[in-house]
Amino acid sequence: MRWKKIIDQARKKGNAIREFWESPAILTPYKENISENEKIAGLSKLWSEVKYNFVNFDLVPDVKWDALFVGFIPRVRKTNSTFEYYKVLTELIAKLRDGHSNVYMPDELRDQVYSRPPMRADLIEGKVIVTETFSDEISQKGIEIGNEILTIDGVSAKEYGERYVMPYQSASTRQDLIKRTYNYFLFAGEKGKPIKLTLADNNGKRFDAEIQRYSNQELQKLRNDGAGTAFEFKVLPN
Repeated sequence: MRWKKIIDQARKKGNAIREFWESPAILTPYKENISENEKIAGLSKLWSEVKYNFVNFDLVPDVKWDALFVGFIPRVRKTNSTFEYYKVLTELIAKLRDGHSNVYMPDELRDQVYSRPPMRADLIEGKVIVTETFSDEISQKGIEIGNEILTIDGVSAKEYGERYVMPYQSASTRQDLIKRTYNYFLFAGEKGKPIKLTLADNNGKRFDAEIQRYSNQELQKLRNDGAGTAFEFKVLPN
């Protein structure tokens, strides 16, 4: 009986600590546009977690976290959807320049934000170059590894990355920032929304192509379908 009392006390204390740090009062069910008060509460939660738990402020002495918090309050208030709100939070956390500090979209928005086409690129010697394709759909449009991507939705490919992708990437080094911008997330966006590209083939001839974005699950299936058999088991005769 004595041990049961000790265990019950420990469990009660653990629950109290857990509720203190993860209070139900600040847990907001998903809605297409949560309230302004809920948005400010979430922003404040992010500010607090970073203020008292981020251990690398000495590596980013130019980051004035309190000033950023105050400056982002009106930006959060101006958002018209939960999606826009999370985009603002993602931009804020990226100011820390730390690859392990991120804000992730709720599951309800993942396909709207993280869907990609079955191809990847990299920034090579200042040019955005196709470095991977894994679907017949891409090759049928004439896109090959080594092609240069000149524009994305009418914007210079390099500028597109700098303007629409890079501000939301958390990275502690320049090379990681470049990799996240031009390889991992350059084409990320809404599932089913096409991307219009202008490319140059390996002979320098320009051509246009429109490609589709797919969810992560769909992309994984495309990868698996094109990968062939990973291994084969066979019993050989003696």
